[in-house]
Amino acid sequence: MGKRLSQNFWAIPIILGTCLLLIFLLGRNIPEQVERLEKIQDAQAQLQPYIDRERQYNQALQEELEEVASPEFVEKWARENQRWARPGEVVLSLPTPAPDVLSPEN
Repeated sequence: MGKRLSQNFWAIPIILGTCLLLIFLLGRNIPEQVERLEKIQDAQAQLQPYIDRERQYNQALQEELEEVASPEFVEKWARENQRWARPGEVVLSLPTPAPDVLSPEN
C-alpha cells in the first residue's frame, strides 16, 4: 500500500497545478467580461423602447394584413374603388356637381 501511494504521489501536484493554472487563465478576464456585460445591458436598455415600438407596429401590420387578405375586404375595395360589380348588377355613377364659380364683377 505504501508503494502504491508513492507511485501516485507525483500526480497530485500535477493535477493541483493544472487546476490552479485553469483558474488563473479563466479568472483573469473576469473584470473585462463584467464590463462588456454592463455595456451590453446598457445598450439593451436603450434599445428596449425601440424594440417595443417596433413590436407594436409589427402587430398592427399583422392585423391589417389579416383584414385586407379577407375576401370581404377584397370585395368591398373592388366595389368602392374600382366600381366592380357582380354579374347581373348595375353600377350607378352619380355626377358630382360642379363648384359654383364666382364671376368677377366689373
